Amino acid sequence: MPAPKLTKASVGNLIQAIRAAGLTPAAIHVEPNGGIRVDIAFAPEGKDPTVGLSAANNDALCWEEVA
Repeated sequence: MPAPKLTKASVGNLIQAIRAAGLTPAAIHVEPNGGIRVDIAFAPEGKDPTVGLSAANNDALCWEEVA
């Protein structure tokens, strides 16, 4: 069976669900078999978990490069 086609909408729904759960997505990894793994950002109490993620975003692929 071929891998399911990943869409921009499905990734958006995934991110929305993670945020609705009160978590901060740090990275989304898409496997060749269609599997998805999400890294969650954690920070010490009272700190913003998104601080420091911008450097990682510089190495990330944009949607057009992976779709």
